[in-house]
Amino acid sequence: MTKSMLKIDALEKELTAKNRELEIEKAFEKVREVAMLMRQSADLQKIVNIVARELNNMNLDITGVFMLINNNQIDKQFTFWGSTGVAETYMKKAAIPFLDRPIYRVLAEATTKGERFLVEEYSRDEKIEFFEHLFKHPPYNSSTPEWKKQVLSREGGYTRSVSVSHYTSIFVVNHFGRRLSDDDNKILKRFGQVFEQSYTRFLDIQKAEALAHETIKQASVDRIRGEIASMRTSEDLNRITPIIWHELETLEVPFIRCGVFIVDEEKENIQAYLTTPEGKSLAVLNLSFDANDLTNNAVKHWKKNQIYKERWNKEKFINWAKSMIKIGQIQNVKTYQGSSTPPESLHIHFVPFAQGILYVGNVSPLSDEKLELVQTLAEAFSIAYARYEDFKNVEEAKNKIEITLNELKIAQEKLQELDKLKSQFFANISHEFRTPLTLILGQIESIMSGNIEVHEKGKLQIANRNARRLLTLINQLLDLSKLESGSMDLKARQHNIVSFLKNLFYSFESMAESQKISLKFESELKNIPVVFDPDKMEKIFYNLISNAFNFSVSKGEIEVGLNVIDSIVEIRIKDTGIGIPSDRLPHIFDRFYQVDGSATRKHEGTGIGLALTKELIELHKGNILVNSKEGEGSEFIIQLPQGDFEIKKDEFAKPQTDTSLQLNGFNLTETEEKIPVWDSSGSDNDDILLIVEDNFDVRNYIADIFKSSFRILTAQNGEHGFSMAKNEIPDIIITDVMMPEMDGFQFSKQIRSNEKTSHVPIIMLTAKAGFDDRMAGLESGIDAYITKPFKAKELEVQTQNLLKQRKLLRERFCKSTIIKPSEVSAISTDQIFLEKTIQKIENHFGDYQFSVEQLAGHLNMSISQLNRKLNALIGQPAGQLMRSLRLQRAADLLKQNAGNVSEICFNLGFNDHAYFSRAFKKQFGCSPTEFKNQTT
Repeated sequence: MTKSMLKIDALEKELTAKNRELEIEKAFEKVREVAMLMRQSADLQKIVNIVARELNNMNLDITGVFMLINNNQIDKQFTFWGSTGVAETYMKKAAIPFLDRPIYRVLAEATTKGERFLVEEYSRDEKIEFFEHLFKHPPYNSSTPEWKKQVLSREGGYTRSVSVSHYTSIFVVNHFGRRLSDDDNKILKRFGQVFEQSYTRFLDIQKAEALAHETIKQASVDRIRGEIASMRTSEDLNRITPIIWHELETLEVPFIRCGVFIVDEEKENIQAYLTTPEGKSLAVLNLSFDANDLTNNAVKHWKKNQIYKERWNKEKFINWAKSMIKIGQIQNVKTYQGSSTPPESLHIHFVPFAQGILYVGNVSPLSDEKLELVQTLAEAFSIAYARYEDFKNVEEAKNKIEITLNELKIAQEKLQELDKLKSQFFANISHEFRTPLTLILGQIESIMSGNIEVHEKGKLQIANRNARRLLTLINQLLDLSKLESGSMDLKARQHNIVSFLKNLFYSFESMAESQKISLKFESELKNIPVVFDPDKMEKIFYNLISNAFNFSVSKGEIEVGLNVIDSIVEIRIKDTGIGIPSDRLPHIFDRFYQVDGSATRKHEGTGIGLALTKELIELHKGNILVNSKEGEGSEFIIQLPQGDFEIKKDEFAKPQTDTSLQLNGFNLTETEEKIPVWDSSGSDNDDILLIVEDNFDVRNYIADIFKSSFRILTAQNGEHGFSMAKNEIPDIIITDVMMPEMDGFQFSKQIRSNEKTSHVPIIMLTAKAGFDDRMAGLESGIDAYITKPFKAKELEVQTQNLLKQRKLLRERFCKSTIIKPSEVSAISTDQIFLEKTIQKIENHFGDYQFSVEQLAGHLNMSISQLNRKLNALIGQPAGQLMRSLRLQRAADLLKQNAGNVSEICFNLGFNDHAYFSRAFKKQFGCSPTEFKNQTT
């Protein structure tokens, strides 16, 4: 070859190389141009497609897949874009799970270590294993069977050239095992550098998109939160729901159907609200958890806070619609479908939130990124729904309050009407009572002023004292009715409250002396002028001081103190009594309220006094407070204005000429000595009557009725009465129900459960005449129940009848030698006592030294207690019962021919044969020998 030819050949090669270089640069320029025009991250696919096309145009020996790899994720999976080796066929982004095989591991290690270029060669078997793995994952799993077969049937191995950059890697494949030339590899390296530059721009755009997306997402959430914040009623939820659908569109979440499922876990029910993208209602469904598979699966995932996905085809959608029509949940199919035809494919996404599920339906599945946006909206809706529930609860509570207020208003009006009627009734009845009481008191005082015996005068004193007490109660009721109706006149004028109160306080001196209570009066000033009505103020302090006496103990102290604080006169009445429990202090000024409302209260009362006191003080524009500690005492504080308060001129009283205080129904100087009007010391009757009653006058009255028939014993309460009953063994007991320490019911039960007293008849006197009270008395073991007020004759007849019944029973058994406890008494305690007594006697038949004293000792009684008990039950004292039982056993043994008379006599504790014969003959009418001969 000539030099010229060589030169031409060299020039041609140089020209070919330059053309090749121009072709390569042109390809690079196309890639760079598209990269510069890239405006969104999705445009990366265009660059991938151009790179794949240009590599194919370079006529590289590529027979397999061309791929671009994301290096950041290669240690977990292969994330890539690429083509199938044909210039017109491209794949979108895909990800293949990592497989620990050389064909995967070598590539992963190289890219991780940053190797710039490598060539790999694998056998045919390794190639087949590699592709079998690929075909299991998208997008290769959707490849045609023909193409899969073609790939796996190719001869030769698998060769791969890889250009590694910082972010990405490019590799090309020869499916026949042929290596690329060095020039081809150089071109591949250069393409890798160019694509790396394009990918860097992609990353910047991706970051900007992510920031913009987050901004849009945050703006969407902020808009929803703003609407939520503007909610004022539960109706506003209807405004929030369409906004969420709008925000789905704003966030570019594709959907054709959406809805909210509210889950009621308690009722196991789902309330579903389905709408179109425009917010138009499709249906409202009310379904149980187990209504179908969809609701069942949705609830299971909701409980686990997991997203639930499901795909429906057209047929499944139609079947669902039909099932909803069948159970009456859907009325119009076309409306429910949202169009004339049902969707061909529906991907269901259930995204959970606290109160339920946000449902999004689309023709294709939502990506994880889109589901994350739906989750954000679901959380926003959860806040809205919680606010809705709060408003709903408030509205319901408000409605309930309004209903309650209306009911209370109606009830209040009725109560006011009842109070009006009650006040009128009290006023009328009080006036009616006062007339006959005035006549009664007048006649009593008239008789008492004459010459009558002391004994009769005592009876009249009881009547006079209790009539005055009744008049006081009537006056208090009348005052209350006047206060309620506003008709009480206040005859007020200025007085020295110090001298007024001091005179009133020391009028209790005789009472204080009798109860051994010291009085103390203190005032900072001698003259404190106060405008008040003396009559009303007298009632106020009489009630307070009387209460102090009633609830004070012996050797206690009552103190009254006055001082002035800022034109307010403060009066303190303090005692060292039993005090008031803290839980009852708020109620002590309530009408008819009693601190101790039990049947065992120590002090009588109606609960009127303090209520009247409070209202009279308030009538004077004053105030009353109380401090008390149980067991230490009480202090009442009255605060009165010192200056003139607003009073009509005609309400001022004229100056009082008589300095003595006239008390309405009160007699503070009463010193009548409570001496019993009965005396049973001269009674020849051995029968004992025990009267258990806390009221002195009633106790005295009952005793006077029976003073000629019984030896009288009295007790002021059940505890004292039970102690007396055990010691004295009375023949009959009359008791009250309401008594301090132990009431009548408890007392009766104690009597019936004690061996010494279980046989004693009980008559109960009480003011409680209700059926339940009578039943309670009968159940406690009483024999007769008489209500107060009672007639003396009725009480006498009931008493005599009970004693006659007991006498007949005693006469039946007084000579009996065979005693059956069940026939003697129906009371189990009596039966047990008789059985025990008889058993003790029988156990000592052979002991002639066994005495009545020993028997009483075995039964824990004194001889007198035992004899009274036995006499009351069977009419036989203990000695007679012992003799009767021994004689009966002797008769039984003689009948059985169990020995001769002498043997039986001594075996049964008779150490005197003659005495035994006389006693036997007296009991059975013949001698022991004659009795034996008659029965043999």
